[in-house]
Amino acid sequence: MVETTEGGTVVTGAHIGLYAMLALKQRLKLEGFGMKSRGPSALKMARDAYGLTGNRAKVLEDLQRMIDTWQPPQEIE
Repeated sequence: MVETTEGGTVVTGAHIGLYAMLALKQRLKLEGFGMKSRGPSALKMARDAYGLTGNRAKVLEDLQRMIDTWQPPQEIE
């Protein structure tokens, strides 16, 4: 769930996975513009976390497809 208050926005529950994918997508885009960071690259993180293959453009395209088709997990009764 995404909750917005006066102090900011909080992402909780099943939506954390979606938020992680969105953040990784943005990081991939920034690396494409030449921005560097410490630690593993976003390309390596996406490949390892989601089993994606290919170059940066292909991984970004596949990640966007995953975001577009994302469904929250079903709650267990």
